[in-house]
Amino acid sequence: MKLSDFMHEELILLNLLSDKKEDIIKELISPVIKKSTAISKKTLLKALLNREELGSTAIGNGVAIPHARTSSVKEKAVVFARSKKGRDFDSIDGKPVNLFFMIVSPDRETGPHLKMLARISRLLQNADFRESLMTLPTAREIIGYIKSKED
Repeated sequence: MKLSDFMHEELILLNLLSDKKEDIIKELISPVIKKSTAISKKTLLKALLNREELGSTAIGNGVAIPHARTSSVKEKAVVFARSKKGRDFDSIDGKPVNLFFMIVSPDRETGPHLKMLARISRLLQNADFRESLMTLPTAREIIGYIKSKED
């Protein structure tokens, strides 16, 4: 299972606009709703916010990986978003978040969901990888770059 297999151009936000955590999550789930992957926007939002209450998914180095397993999605989806300016997302290092990878999976996919989280975390440990994601100009190039790093 590769991260790039679940990434689609319509799920990439090159210029995140929201400032507050809940609004950021709403903006992240918007393309999932448009793509008809989610059954319920309200339930999906609640699942992601409940996960954030357990502890922030902003892992430091300008990265956040909000995620949830929920019955409100039909299939796994990965949304990528970036903010050049950085957003407050209660990061463990106290710094703004520039790169967001949101993973949503159906309830039944515990193992694959955790593998996807591990894969993203591993890729994002590399500073050059993070920098490239900040500078690539198109969704297609971002997906291609991620794919090249997974191969």
